Amino acid sequence: MHSISKRIGLFFVVVLLMCVLPAKGEQTYIKASVDSAALLIGQQTRIHIDVTTDQGKVLQLPVFGDTIMNGVEVIGIDKLDTTMLDNQRMQLRQSVLVTSFDSALYYIPPFKVIDGLDTVYSDPLALKVSTIPLDQVNPDEIYDIKGVWKPAFVLSDYLLWIIIPLIIILLCVAAYFIYKYMKKRNEGRKVIAPEKLIPPHEKALTELNKIKEEKIWSQGRTKEYYTQLTDVLRVYIDERFHIDAMEMTTSELLSYIKGVPEAQPILDKLKSILSVADLVKFAKYVPLFDENESSLQNAYLIVESTKVIPKVPDEDENKEDDSAPNSENSETKDE
Repeated sequence: MHSISKRIGLFFVVVLLMCVLPAKGEQTYIKASVDSAALLIGQQTRIHIDVTTDQGKVLQLPVFGDTIMNGVEVIGIDKLDTTMLDNQRMQLRQSVLVTSFDSALYYIPPFKVIDGLDTVYSDPLALKVSTIPLDQVNPDEIYDIKGVWKPAFVLSDYLLWIIIPLIIILLCVAAYFIYKYMKKRNEGRKVIAPEKLIPPHEKALTELNKIKEEKIWSQGRTKEYYTQLTDVLRVYIDERFHIDAMEMTTSELLSYIKGVPEAQPILDKLKSILSVADLVKFAKYVPLFDENESSLQNAYLIVESTKVIPKVPDEDENKEDDSAPNSENSETKDE
């Protein structure tokens, strides 16, 4: 019985050790280190806090303010870095950039991490801050103030001074070419022909006079004669009544003319000319000599009966207008 009880007790001890050993392997550890423990005044160094714990565990890490301790100032805090390890463990690293402006040997107390009900501490750190050593060879000699150091050349600092002149130069070049192009375009542009300033009826009468002088119908060129005659009338109607007569057929033109009150007197004459012209062009009709003469006379009558003469200021009126202020001036002088 005694041996059996000893065996049972030994079994419970082994089970207890098996339960305790894994628990110790899951503890949280914290380690603090510094890149350089010896600095000159104003130099900087980094303090690293490494925490190893189980994955998914919630910890309360050290919180850093403006200083680590009196005399050791915090310049910047790096982003927390997490690294997954084997056996469901992870490592957390927090780096802090520090400096000091007072020479002394600083004792940095341990950093702590709160893991639930447990608090884990790191080892303390030491930071020695020294002043700039004096010239021991010539301690009484006074030196001038050091000159200003030129900063390193950085292209981005001068980009604005490079881009703005380039933009101005490009704009000037573009303006020059636009000016040359517009000048060349204006030089190559045709001057408005004087005939465009001539009233429509005068142009039409000039063209009819040419047709009358040539008398090409007497040379057997009847089709060409009626083509010239109808083209002159269509251009005149286009400019006089603002009708696109050149693109209309005979029936379309006559139908449109019926709706224009000013063109009613010429409707029959125009219909007669266009009808004969269509027969000559499409039916190979050969009109008599009198018909050719009659078509030309009707064309003259169409233009003369519908022409609009632009008003020109009377010279006598201009003289009266010019003399009016002169007479007023003479009256004022007499007064």
